[in-house]
Amino acid sequence: MSGVSGTSSTGTKHRYYHCFVAKKKKTCDKKRISKTFIGTVVVDYTMQMLNDTKIVNQIVDNCFKLQTKENASLPAMESRLIQTQKEIDNVMNAIKQGIITPSTKSTLEQLEHEKENLEIAITKEQIERPTLSKEQIKYWICKFRFANADIEEQKKRLIDVFINAIYVYDDKVLVTFNCKDGEICATFDEINEMLTQKENADNSNGYQRSPLNKFGDP
Repeated sequence: MSGVSGTSSTGTKHRYYHCFVAKKKKTCDKKRISKTFIGTVVVDYTMQMLNDTKIVNQIVDNCFKLQTKENASLPAMESRLIQTQKEIDNVMNAIKQGIITPSTKSTLEQLEHEKENLEIAITKEQIERPTLSKEQIKYWICKFRFANADIEEQKKRLIDVFINAIYVYDDKVLVTFNCKDGEICATFDEINEMLTQKENADNSNGYQRSPLNKFGDP
């Protein structure tokens, strides 16, 4: 489904998602769906996901592990540095024991030069691609809990970071997140109930309890 828009007789612009085949070839009976409706559903369920501590911790753990998997060059250089230092130590031990050959000096110089280059390369890699701690990753993810869905830029960033794909069926919406096994499937009845509660946040229809009507600690 792709984005389409139309202007009503009052001049108001309405935006939808519409099946290309249904619109152009008329061979699909899939109905168009409001962009605002989809956006509200996606943002609301994403915010619910971000407030689930168990899911957030899973995301943090996966992100932390992914850093070392994606940056394969750094572990390789660190491993080679350890090996180079061992080889330098072996040469130095041989010198201490009086085992000196014509190539000893050149071998040691080559190893020292390689060690220096490796240390420089590792430092450069660490500066360009720093490894984040779990606490730093969790802090960054949890900042999205305070995203304002009424601000288009914040809403777009929330979707770009966490949403993988959205599937719209005749009776439900499936939202898949950018994390392993991360998906939420909600029927239109469940979504409409959720939207009804949002519209009656002041508890006018008894859907939600307002903290302003209670005394004592929040």
